[in-house]
Amino acid sequence: MTLVFDNLKEGDVLAGRFVIERLIGEGGMGFVYQALQHNLGRRVAIKAFDPTYGGLSQGKERFIREARVASTLKHPNAVEIYDLGADDGVAWLAMELLEGGSLRGAMDHAAPFFPMPEVLRVVTAVLELLVQAHAIELVHRDIKPENIFVELSGRVRVLDFGIAFINDDPNLGRMTQEGIVVGTPDYIAPEQAQGLPVGPRSDIYALGVMFYELLAGHAPFVGSHVSVLSQHLYVTPPPLSGHREGGIPADLESLVMQMLSKRADDRPSAAEVLHALSGVEGTLAGERHRGRDDEMLKGRAARMISVAAPLHPTVIGDVDLPNIPAGERAIGVGVVGDLDPEIAVGLASNGLRAEALDPDDSSLADHIDAVLACNTSLAVIQQMVGRGRPVLVIVTDPDPDTLALYLRLGVREIVRQPVRVADLTRKLRRAHARAQRKPAES
Repeated sequence: MTLVFDNLKEGDVLAGRFVIERLIGEGGMGFVYQALQHNLGRRVAIKAFDPTYGGLSQGKERFIREARVASTLKHPNAVEIYDLGADDGVAWLAMELLEGGSLRGAMDHAAPFFPMPEVLRVVTAVLELLVQAHAIELVHRDIKPENIFVELSGRVRVLDFGIAFINDDPNLGRMTQEGIVVGTPDYIAPEQAQGLPVGPRSDIYALGVMFYELLAGHAPFVGSHVSVLSQHLYVTPPPLSGHREGGIPADLESLVMQMLSKRADDRPSAAEVLHALSGVEGTLAGERHRGRDDEMLKGRAARMISVAAPLHPTVIGDVDLPNIPAGERAIGVGVVGDLDPEIAVGLASNGLRAEALDPDDSSLADHIDAVLACNTSLAVIQQMVGRGRPVLVIVTDPDPDTLALYLRLGVREIVRQPVRVADLTRKLRRAHARAQRKPAES
């Protein structure tokens, strides 16, 4: 029998033993069917490769790798792979047949909020799998609600290892070259969004996004793909507190925010998150209390940087920058010297619009709220201070005498290279807020 990929139907037979019964869904690289393995009398799921996925040769290689990577991980929360083969040009893999639905479906059904005990149970189950996966250097790269399956029994499974890899494995290592972005934009880690090498902490970030969404009822970042990627790179998620009736424990919010750290090295490991989560569950059960009150949590929330609405791209010069949401005024930052375009994008993502200034122009436009001097001369800095706006200076390896001189000139903040966008944004906002308060204080 010659099988047509997109027309597998009831009664078709693969490998002489798998009888197709019905189509049950689509995976990352193919369709999934329910089939009866008649020689063992058991029902299985058959995933058949879609030859229209990318290039036929590389797509089939990825499909085969998915089966081999997934079969390497032996864990109760993974799906068992039974067999792999090809029949009349149809590449397929046979795996455990699950009954239930995706976490995404369960979240939609439970909207606006997923029950807190279920949030912790689901995240714990994923962490338990990631602890074992990361121990063998297996990185999933696509943790998201669509790839988490909740069985009718309540058991949680992690699906779709289509872009997973095992680090340093000659056969199951990375297939993508550095600079190529793979993954789902809403759940992608900053290093993954930049096409940089990824590792276990990239999975922690993706799980942190999913954790946030389960708790808040929405993802931390929304908008177009370009906007969301920009926010993953530069914007601190809005605080979780206040999103959920009954509140969210400070310990739990702190843990999620650690998972969402921009730098991979700042994120905890899967084992560390799992350990911390057990402590949070103790807090929820009333077994311990660290004395953190609502006022402390509100204070931390007020210090965090966030974007209140989706952003849309515009162009300034030859750099694509996000627009400020309608109805909101950007903080205008005049720049003297050379500002890294990537930093300009990061500032724009946080509601600060940078534009070049002419140091010889004695006036400043009304919309310029602060001045950022990038490795410029003392004379230029002194000129900028005299224009009545707060001045921040970016410097490389300054000596103590130079720093003292900057402060005597009236510089408001000093930022050392390399510049971190979150730090620079915070300093600019702080300088602007102080300048706004000055007239009232006087």
